[in-house]
Amino acid sequence: MQRFGTAAIVMVVSIFVLWWIIWTIGAVQYRRFIDNWIEAHRALGYQVTYDNRDTEGFPHYITLHFGNFVLINPDGIRIHANDVSLAAFPWHWRNFNAKLKHGFELVIPFTNDKTLLISTDAIARNHTELEENGDWKFMDLELTDAKALWGQEPFFGARKFEIALERPDIAPQDHTQPGLTITGSADNLSLPPGLDAPFGPQAAKIETSLRVMGPVPDPRLKTSVTAWNTSGGVVEFDRFFLQWGSLIFSAKGTLGLDDD
Repeated sequence: MQRFGTAAIVMVVSIFVLWWIIWTIGAVQYRRFIDNWIEAHRALGYQVTYDNRDTEGFPHYITLHFGNFVLINPDGIRIHANDVSLAAFPWHWRNFNAKLKHGFELVIPFTNDKTLLISTDAIARNHTELEENGDWKFMDLELTDAKALWGQEPFFGARKFEIALERPDIAPQDHTQPGLTITGSADNLSLPPGLDAPFGPQAAKIETSLRVMGPVPDPRLKTSVTAWNTSGGVVEFDRFFLQWGSLIFSAKGTLGLDDD
């Protein structure tokens, strides 16, 4: 029994050490994967900066922890988080979960010199799935106590805000095929001044599921949306639900966009 106990301890320690070695090798590969992704996107005009980076998460996930992380794409869309953790299972680098603590901001500039700012001081969460070429195929964002500004003006606030975007495996060839699927919801949505009539300043819930048909236009550019619209582009709403004061509204259908 004593020899059996000693052998069992040796086996457990050996397994632990072996897994630590595998985890360490995986952590090196994960850092290399993220570094390669950053460098490839910098070459495409992205700006990616951070103050520090640590590796943690043993023995479960491999987690890269970044301080003061900033990503700006060539169109000026800016993501900033004070504290970011990117967690993935070993050798499943293209699927990862992000936890963004101590403040998150998403800034989207528009052509009329205004910006849309979506932010939270609480924890934000994200799940991303990448294609082999490094482009995103699926990503979602979950915010608690979210708020948005249109320029300097309040746009909305929400106790909970979720949005998920998914690209098809094959790019659409025409407007009979979806180019982007979007699902989203918001709870306890605070409406901006001027939009609070006639059912009050807060909507209890909004849920939507929609497909943008055909090659996806840039919603910030009127010329892009106009070209998409005139060539037959529509948005297919598979579900839209709104609970706003005494109003309960549910619908589905097809929406076209005009020049406004």
